[in-house]
Amino acid sequence: VLGLLTILTLYFGYWRHVVFWNPDGYSVANFVYVYLIGGYIQKYVRTDKMLRGGALFAIYVACALVWGGSTVAKFKYGIMGHWKPLTYNNPFTLLEAIAFFMMMRTIHIQSKWINKIAQSVLAVVMFTGVSYKVLDGFVLSYLGNGLLMPIVSAVIAATILFVGVILFDQIRI
Repeated sequence: VLGLLTILTLYFGYWRHVVFWNPDGYSVANFVYVYLIGGYIQKYVRTDKMLRGGALFAIYVACALVWGGSTVAKFKYGIMGHWKPLTYNNPFTLLEAIAFFMMMRTIHIQSKWINKIAQSVLAVVMFTGVSYKVLDGFVLSYLGNGLLMPIVSAVIAATILFVGVILFDQIRI
């Protein structure tokens, strides 16, 4: 199943941009695909036998550098044709996510506070689509113009959204 979904996601989605199958990775199909990869890793990859954090971090950084290079090649130099580096079905984004997930599997946190907040992270992910852009625009309108203002606005808006959704979700829980 993972092999078939990989072919569908990478070939038809990323390289061919077929509209009916995950052309940019922002879809339920890609969510299910990444979820199944995570489930496979959790069930079948033994954490005591897998690469340690340093090697996984090196894989993560290497994928990030290739991803960054392909983004620069696309937008600054206009090469890479119709491929989109800024998508969730980009192979390097997927490899980064897998390496990051596996790095996190090597860390064992026993904090009740962190584990309590972790319950609400899915709510944050589900709520951030359109609401983040609206909130970021609202915050930016109050900050004014400046070279760093879009970055400051993004950080403030992300913090407000993250804390707000987590508080709301904790009340729901």
